[in-house]
Amino acid sequence: MKRCLLLTDGTESADDRLVCQPLIDLGWDVSFRNWPDVPPWPVWRPGPTSALEPGPEADIVVIRSTWDYHHRPARFLTVLNRWNRLAYLENALPYVRWNSRKTYLDGLWIAGIPFAPTHFSDGISRSELEHALKKLGPKLVIKPQVSASAERTFQVTASSLASEWPVIERALAGKPVLCQTFVDSIVEEGEYSLIFFSGRFSHAVIKTPDRGDFRVQEEFGGTTRPVVPDPELVLAAERAIAAATGAVRLHDAPPPLYARVDMARGNDRDEEYWLMELELIEPGLFLRTDPEAPSRFAAAIDERASAFWAGH
Repeated sequence: MKRCLLLTDGTESADDRLVCQPLIDLGWDVSFRNWPDVPPWPVWRPGPTSALEPGPEADIVVIRSTWDYHHRPARFLTVLNRWNRLAYLENALPYVRWNSRKTYLDGLWIAGIPFAPTHFSDGISRSELEHALKKLGPKLVIKPQVSASAERTFQVTASSLASEWPVIERALAGKPVLCQTFVDSIVEEGEYSLIFFSGRFSHAVIKTPDRGDFRVQEEFGGTTRPVVPDPELVLAAERAIAAATGAVRLHDAPPPLYARVDMARGNDRDEEYWLMELELIEPGLFLRTDPEAPSRFAAAIDERASAFWAGH
């Protein structure tokens, strides 16, 4: 039986569980593994039929709800490199390396993908933040370059900086950060998340923050509902995924097995959408919002694994 291993942070998310039965229906055995629990290095057995033992842990290893990876990003990449040596890994390791730090946005800007004006810093100071407010303000979002789920994410203005700086300094001391122009439409309209499997659009949701907040994540009171996106929004998301493939120099390789493209209407109000995030590591895929989404994801996994092993 074909074996699919889903990497998690030690728990099985609702989305992870939803894809299991469609995979089983396609002839897969599905299991979960906490991402640090990688098997030992294969041992080289010399002899007439030299081979690596043991064999692959699975036919495909899919990175899923590894939502604590940003606490140990270097360890995470080291462990994924070992998984990559043991089995077929998706998303592909070059995508993960590139996407693990939010400076990937710079590469997409060069490729013509618009996003909110952003300042990157190796370690923010109050004076640097004051300068960023003058340049990008009047309202900024500041967060670590390696982060997830809006952790250690702050909204700041020139008038609030004095009172908020001690908290920001404690939370972000010594961390590479980014300061980004606040996107008003996220509060007024919402942030769109478009999900793709093997480069093909699957479904979309719109996320809105709780009253008085700016964070759209459900753990902060945000609301998520399915939406039929404007065709221009889908095209913009497709361009972002194509630019990512070019940025990591995988021109001859397939697009990511899965991708979530987070976008919002730009502050210039000219109908242009700005990229907020391109999530290629552990995004929530909101499979629960579309009855057919789990089957589409399972079919993409099956198709990708079959194509890989047909060539090996």
